[in-house]
Amino acid sequence: MNRRDLTALAASLLLLAAPSSVAAKATKPHTSAPARLNIAPGASLALPQGWFGCDNTVVPLEGGGRLPNATHPFCRFAGVRPDDRMHLIHIEPSDFLSLIVAYDKLPFVRADVLADNRPEVLQEMNKLECLDPAAEMGIPNLSILSCNFMVGTAAGHPALIGTFAGKTPNDPAHLVRDYQIPYEQGDLMLQFEMPAANATAGSAAADAIVRSLVLAALAEAPPAPPPVNLVPAPGVTLSLPANWMACDDNTNALLGNVSDPDNVRKKSCAEATDVPDAKLFAFNPQMLRNVTIQVQHKMDQDISPSDLQKVKPSQLPEIAAKQCPFATQQITAHGDSVESCDISLTQIDGHPALQSTVVIVPKDGGEAERDKSVTYFVPYDQGYLTLATSFPVLCQAACQPMIDAVIGSITIQ
Repeated sequence: MNRRDLTALAASLLLLAAPSSVAAKATKPHTSAPARLNIAPGASLALPQGWFGCDNTVVPLEGGGRLPNATHPFCRFAGVRPDDRMHLIHIEPSDFLSLIVAYDKLPFVRADVLADNRPEVLQEMNKLECLDPAAEMGIPNLSILSCNFMVGTAAGHPALIGTFAGKTPNDPAHLVRDYQIPYEQGDLMLQFEMPAANATAGSAAADAIVRSLVLAALAEAPPAPPPVNLVPAPGVTLSLPANWMACDDNTNALLGNVSDPDNVRKKSCAEATDVPDAKLFAFNPQMLRNVTIQVQHKMDQDISPSDLQKVKPSQLPEIAAKQCPFATQQITAHGDSVESCDISLTQIDGHPALQSTVVIVPKDGGEAERDKSVTYFVPYDQGYLTLATSFPVLCQAACQPMIDAVIGSITIQ
């Protein structure tokens, strides 16, 4: 469960704690038509009258308007996340329903991932989204009663749609309906929350609002930002796509300082500082497109260019038998297993290179969670370059071209 979901669930556990005087404000029926609100670039929806907003970004609605932050516990979470656009709540006494709208320029889940209908892809998306929120957020005694994500549509666009419920011992159960919708202008998230006891009526109201969603098509798709040229080691240049992330602040700024409301960078970079001679660690933060690139450099060469050129293909099985146990010892030390390990010869920008290809099965996963790690060892005039790449085996068809583009951009002097 990503941090968007955790914030919403924590807010939902407080929904029924609102004072009765607040809940009584919106009891008279409203006869006006729903109001269409612009919620993100090129996105609008029709909201029924009588809703309240936690800040001044919402046009006042009949019987509703702005709800002061101190008035309702739900509003305590307004503005906590940098990508939140609106916090809205409908507080009829018999019909509690809230909505968080969030937007990011970079889709967390790409449309091509949602279009992949392999069962193992949906299984992996469920695993990634339905993490243990109690451990991540520190909500005491929080129990997740159910969590399920499926691929559907919203406003004619593929969407990742989740339904999950949770409760603490002293609160009634709450239900969260989550829509993550990648579209031409970015990533839109709609998240509805309701008491589980009101799930039927609340879900019907949420569905009606989602059906009103309009995502305007652009007359012309915006051009992709140009690749970012980097010098990660002496005499070495390479290009990375803009909107990737890097563990060092300078490179991350060059890549665009992509917004990171789910702390993907912090989690991904936690172990990057432990790698000796590391000069660069960068990655694509998108779900099931999370390619990583790591560059190491040292002056001492494990093998010289001339000796590497003398290696014959017939010698590779013997080299693999000696080197694979050494190359994979850190993997097995963490409890993961190695499905395969191969050694081959290749070239990087005309320089001879040794290539190792390892398929890893994580200790807490199965075949669907396998990772492919390809590492290149390149001796050259200014030292010894190690370029390590990895990606989920599930995204081989989409991720391998990303790796190939980076490898193809490398120049070595």
